[in-house]
Amino acid sequence: MIIKHQGALLLFFLTLTTTLVPAAEPATSTVSNSADADIDFDINATDPNGRTLMHYAAWNGHPGCMRDLVARNATVHCRDNFGATPLYLAINKGHTACVKILLENGALANDQGPSGWTALHHAAWFGYATCIALLLQHQAFINAPIAGASASLSTALHLAATKGHVECMAVLLKNGARSDIKDKIDWTALHYAAANNHADCVELLLQHEAEINISGGAAKITPLHVAVKAGAVACVEKLLAHRNINVNAINIVGQTPLHRAVEEREFRCLLMLLRHPKININIRDTAKHTALTIAQEIKWQKAIDTLETQNKKSDYMNELMSL
Repeated sequence: MIIKHQGALLLFFLTLTTTLVPAAEPATSTVSNSADADIDFDINATDPNGRTLMHYAAWNGHPGCMRDLVARNATVHCRDNFGATPLYLAINKGHTACVKILLENGALANDQGPSGWTALHHAAWFGYATCIALLLQHQAFINAPIAGASASLSTALHLAATKGHVECMAVLLKNGARSDIKDKIDWTALHYAAANNHADCVELLLQHEAEINISGGAAKITPLHVAVKAGAVACVEKLLAHRNINVNAINIVGQTPLHRAVEEREFRCLLMLLRHPKININIRDTAKHTALTIAQEIKWQKAIDTLETQNKKSDYMNELMSL
C-alpha cells in the first residue's frame, strides 16, 4: 500500500509525537524511503498552508525530528504560503537547537521574507540573543535594514532597542552593529530606546559611544526630546548624566527639551532638566515662546511657579557674577 498524505493533521502529529528512525534502519522506520516499506511518505509534502515536516519540527522545537529529516534529505530552506521558512519559525519560538541544525545544513541566514525581514531581524525582535550569536557565526549581515518598498529600514539594533532586549543589543554591538544608522523616519536605536523608556538599553548604547545629541525625524528631535515627550524619567536621567549631553538642543521649531516638558506636562522631567548646570530657561522657539510663556499659556500653575523661582535664582546668580 502506497500512502502519500499531505494533510496538516498528519504533519503536525508526526512532528509532535515521532522521532524518525535513522535511515540506516528502514525496516522499523516510521517514514521510509525503502521500496519495501508499507508507507511511502513524501518527506517534503506540504499541508494546505504550504508547510512541510521541517516547518513543523522547527515551530514545535523538535531537534531530534529535524536531524532525522535532514538525514532523509528533507529540504531545509523552503517557504510556506505566508513566506515563512523553518529558520524563521524556529527563531520566532526561540528554539536554539533547531536554529543551529538548520544553519549547519544550509538554511540561508540572510534570506529576506516577503516583508523584508531577515532571520536576524526576527531574533532581535523576539529577544533571542543566542540565536543572534548563531546567525552572526553564519555570516548574517549585522546592519542589514528591513528592505522593501514600504519597509521601515530598521536594523536588528533598532528592533532590539525598541523592545528593550538589552542582551541582544550587547551581542549586536560587540559584533559591530552601528548605532548611528537611521531608519525610514530618521531615528536611531537610541531614539527608540529613549521613546520606550528602556534605560538599560540607553546606558548600553552610550557606553558604545552612540551619538547622544543626534537629531532625527521630521521634527529633528534628539533622544532627550524623545525621552521627555514620552515621560521616560529613567532615560532622561541617563541622558542628562552623560558628559556630552546638550540639554539645550533645539528641534526644527526651536524648542528645547524644556519646552517639550512643559507642553507635555511632564513635571518630573521638568525638574530634572532644571537641575542641569547648563540649562538655559530663556531660549525662545520660532514662535517666540520660552518654557515659562508656554506654561502660562496652558495655565499650568505648578510649572509657572517652578520656572519663575528658577528665573529668580538665575537673576540672583547673574548679579553675583557681575559684582
